[in-house]
Amino acid sequence: MEGKIMKKNFIKILFILITFSHSRDIDEATGWSFFQSQKQAFYMLQNITVNGDLAEAFEDFSDLNNNGQWDSGEPFNDLNSNGVQDKGDIVGAFLSDGTCVGWIEVSAGFTTIPLMGNDGDPSSVNYCEPGDIPYLLLFDRTYGSILNVDISNAIYIDFGSDSCPDQYENGSGGCNCNYDPNSNGGDCSDEDLSEGEDPNGDNSDIWEDGLEVTLYGEFPGWLENEIYVMQSNSIADNIFGCQNVSACNYDLSVTTSDGSCWYPVDGCSCDDPEGAEVDCAGICAGTALVDACGICAGGSTGLAPNVESDDSFITGPNADCAGVCDGSSYEDACGACDSDSSNDNLACTGCTDICADNYNQNDLFDLEGNQEGACSYTIPSVQNFSNNPGDCRLSLSWDSLEVCGPELKYEIYDQNDNFIKETSNSTTQILGLDPDSEFCYYIISKNENGQSLPSDLRCSVVGSDCGGFIGMQLSASISGWNQSHIDQYNYLGFSSSASDDYDQSSDVVEPPIGPNYWISLYFPHPDWAGVLGNNFTQDIRLEDYDFLSNNLQIWEGEILSNITGNAILKLDFLDGFIEAFENIPMYLKLNDDFIPIEDGMVTEFGMYSDIIKPFSILIGNLPPQTITNLSSIGGDLSAEIFWDEPELCCSSLRGRYPAKSYNVYFDTGENPINIVDTSYLHSLPSYETQFCFIVKAVNDAGEGPALSTCAITNENLDPIAYAGDDQFVFVEHDGDIETNSVFVELTGSGFDPEGSSLTYSWNQVSGDIDSFYSEEYSATFEVNNEFGNNQKVYVFELIVTDSYFKGNPSYVEHRSSSDFVSVIVNAEQNQSPLGPNPADLIIVGDGLATYTTNMLNDSNDYDAYTSYWVVPHDGSPATNEATILLTAESSSDPENDELTYSWSVTYEPEPFTDWNGDGLYSPVEQFDDLNGNGVWDTGIEFFESEVIEIDRKEGVYEAHLTITDVYGATATADIVVGVQGEYNEAPTSNAG
Repeated sequence: MEGKIMKKNFIKILFILITFSHSRDIDEATGWSFFQSQKQAFYMLQNITVNGDLAEAFEDFSDLNNNGQWDSGEPFNDLNSNGVQDKGDIVGAFLSDGTCVGWIEVSAGFTTIPLMGNDGDPSSVNYCEPGDIPYLLLFDRTYGSILNVDISNAIYIDFGSDSCPDQYENGSGGCNCNYDPNSNGGDCSDEDLSEGEDPNGDNSDIWEDGLEVTLYGEFPGWLENEIYVMQSNSIADNIFGCQNVSACNYDLSVTTSDGSCWYPVDGCSCDDPEGAEVDCAGICAGTALVDACGICAGGSTGLAPNVESDDSFITGPNADCAGVCDGSSYEDACGACDSDSSNDNLACTGCTDICADNYNQNDLFDLEGNQEGACSYTIPSVQNFSNNPGDCRLSLSWDSLEVCGPELKYEIYDQNDNFIKETSNSTTQILGLDPDSEFCYYIISKNENGQSLPSDLRCSVVGSDCGGFIGMQLSASISGWNQSHIDQYNYLGFSSSASDDYDQSSDVVEPPIGPNYWISLYFPHPDWAGVLGNNFTQDIRLEDYDFLSNNLQIWEGEILSNITGNAILKLDFLDGFIEAFENIPMYLKLNDDFIPIEDGMVTEFGMYSDIIKPFSILIGNLPPQTITNLSSIGGDLSAEIFWDEPELCCSSLRGRYPAKSYNVYFDTGENPINIVDTSYLHSLPSYETQFCFIVKAVNDAGEGPALSTCAITNENLDPIAYAGDDQFVFVEHDGDIETNSVFVELTGSGFDPEGSSLTYSWNQVSGDIDSFYSEEYSATFEVNNEFGNNQKVYVFELIVTDSYFKGNPSYVEHRSSSDFVSVIVNAEQNQSPLGPNPADLIIVGDGLATYTTNMLNDSNDYDAYTSYWVVPHDGSPATNEATILLTAESSSDPENDELTYSWSVTYEPEPFTDWNGDGLYSPVEQFDDLNGNGVWDTGIEFFESEVIEIDRKEGVYEAHLTITDVYGATATADIVVGVQGEYNEAPTSNAG
């Protein structure tokens, strides 16, 4: 039956085209043209979709003035109800060499494209020959694009030449049963099923439920008088993009320009990102910007930008501390910011000496003199002060004091407040006092910071035995030549009544030497020019403890004998000597060796006759020598100084009078300190600064010479900024297409290697946020990206700044570092809805068609067994339509968005009288108004609902469902609807 319908259509079409044989048809919009030929074939396309929508169909009109075009006022079939007569899209057929062999405007319903063959006329010599395969192009009037027509999804239904479905073929050209498509398969049953596909070999179709459904896949070859019916959808899709070859995103495959072409600006190229611009430094896509001070900074410039905050405060390398570009304000060492130099450092000026009573650790500078707030000190008074009498002398002693700051000295005053002497020792003697008299004294301790209150007054009565001396006895003996000799009455010492020159009462000449063997020890004094000789057996000097505390008394002695042998020198302390001079170093020099003297010490040596053996006695003290190998190393807010340990006694002055401690002096204004170690680590206030130190060795005799060293403290390291990981954020899918914003939180951090406190600032490097700035480590803000847009990229810079002291005196300095983070903002995402399977479009109901009047009709005429809808048998021949119920309820959306449904369902166009023979309905042509609506019905109905109910006569129809979510994304589903006519069996009679 399908073949008969196609033949009738072909006869009608052939009649029309022969009428205009060898005339030329030209389309002005495309320039496509062809000559009519007497040999033709046809492609019939049921539906042509362009990007999911039906192609624009030609709207028929009545050409009342016969000028070949529609004029205002002429009736037309307004298919889309837009009030304008629309020309349809054009479908053209072409051979592989580009020859146009036919074209026609798209029709509502089937579009029939003529395929001209070579009929021998010169105008058709290049037209189709048997087997040639024309291809189709569609001219899309909406975009002016020419598109390939894809029929890979188009199908045709054919029972083959035997009019028997393949599943019932007997393999001999017939059927296993009496098949009747209008009676639910006739008497065919499962017992009649055959094996294999197409047993009779009459076609190559694939059968399914009684129908052979074949996908074309490709255009069929041309054969004269053939009509190729292509049901379902043929597709011609625009590929949108850029068609301009000079654009950066030119795409050869694009058929339709969508305005997306983009071009580089001057200074950029197509290799740079779309929309990239040249920054102020001349770098394409660079991140340098003109900052708040009008300076091109950031990006490739290597310059940190000046940034203005919401309160118009500007921070950066070109802004002063008051937030003014190129301003004159500055931070003093206290961190105070202004442009007035008269108040510099006032906030941190007071007392920086830790030894002071009013020391303030926050002060950096000292007030001078007696200004209010200058350093003040309390110097302690001496404790346990005693006055011990002697003969014509007094010994004063007290506890030595340890104080913070410079070493103390002690001033001695008598009861009349007369200054007597000053000493750095904790004991001293006052000599040459009148015998049997009382003397009273007090002590004041002092240093550079001040002095103490006077100690208590202590009094003693001195003795009267003032003529003696204290010292030691020296004895020299020798053994040799079988005999021994000794000289033992030799003395040296101190007396308060003696002097360092010759004193008749104290200094005694060496007695004459006898005629026999002997040994003699004496002190030569040729400078004294004595009457009795220049050698003295007794040499007494002035007793002055304070002098001996930092000076030497040296006795040069000689030993002489007239025999050769082993000699001995013995030293014995006289009474009271060790008590008076126990803290004074004493050395014997013999043979260039220095030997510390002890009471009763014996020294042996060899002597030759008549050869003088010199020796020396050294009593007293000397300040230490200059320290050696002083060096320093700068550290992190510190410096360490080093020097050599003292030498061992006793070959050199360093060893004989070594340092007991060391005074260290600073160039920071701090008070010196006294230490006993030979290294010292000192904390310092500033980085990147040279500090110098002076070190002096100290013993009981005082300070030695100074030696200096300098060291530079470490550089303050840059802080480390971390702006966080790049963020990919999405505008939330909320079912509202207008939603386009999302909040972003940037959380940065910083680390300072020295542990200094940090400040933070955020700047926008690229993006469209107005006045973005934050001085917190985190920042929260809103970004936007409208639905359907590409990703938007924002770039932010985190600047981390530390503060530290530099210089001597110190001032505040800063170091900064930065890090960048990108925020990629994705527009709201949407997934397309999911269309149902074709079978799910069917509302099955009870699955039973109505074949007899005694069957229940549920108003749903679907037969689930045959998959056909059947006109119900109701006893009335006038009933000719089956009710079809279709549903989109099995459609779904992955995000549960609200869905809308659009249906297009084909039906048989209403018959009309084709007066002008163009095969198309014109508004002036008569038609059978079968539904009484006064309008010629084209063959397609449209519905907007989830469930549709339609009535159709016997035939084959196509329903196309489009499911759309609120974001405009769509899905489709298609189903071919077969309607069988009303079933009726002839009555039977029984005459009995």
